[in-house]
Amino acid sequence: MVVASLAALVTFVACSTDNSREAANQQSSPSSSTPPAATPAGGEPRVQITARVNRGGSVTVTEDITFASPIQDLTLSTRQLDEVDAPNYRPRLIRLHVSSPVEPVRRIEGLSSLRQISLLPSRQVHLVYQLTGVTQTSSTLATRYLLYLPALQVSDTQRLQTQIKVLGALNLGCAMPGGSIQPCGHSDGRGWSVVLAPGEGQQSIFAQVDSA
Repeated sequence: MVVASLAALVTFVACSTDNSREAANQQSSPSSSTPPAATPAGGEPRVQITARVNRGGSVTVTEDITFASPIQDLTLSTRQLDEVDAPNYRPRLIRLHVSSPVEPVRRIEGLSSLRQISLLPSRQVHLVYQLTGVTQTSSTLATRYLLYLPALQVSDTQRLQTQIKVLGALNLGCAMPGGSIQPCGHSDGRGWSVVLAPGEGQQSIFAQVDSA
């Protein structure tokens, strides 16, 4: 797993305000890279993740997954959360709900590093979970956070395109091999979004965020 170095975090924070303004201007016109709508319509296979930083620093994540064919068994892993070795970040999954168009909302208890869940056959799965230990408070503004968003690993999603939206974000940074953080994504009016190609969905994301 790629973990950003402290130096990379400092560089990202120092440069992010100017970079976000420039990127917002560059992305203001429509282009072919505009991400799909936030709610899957049951069409192409994809993953859509929306993260919201709450007051107090916890993060609520919704994850809508559309598979190519109906699935019955879903394997979830917190390995990427458990193995974090970044300064001041101690990710912890404290709540998880799973549902689908044919399955009522179910709270998953006792999620450890690996958990298999049996579902009624469906192409679509909806996850809602809450993370703690993934934000640092800004030294200049009490409601501004530096967010580290690790992925909850879900079986059979590695080959799917993944859209990640962070509400209230001023910018996004994608962790790269070697520990650097590169600006990525674009402003969409409610925050920042980035579309990751198949195989890149487990990439770590950083953002400066004004909480709700």
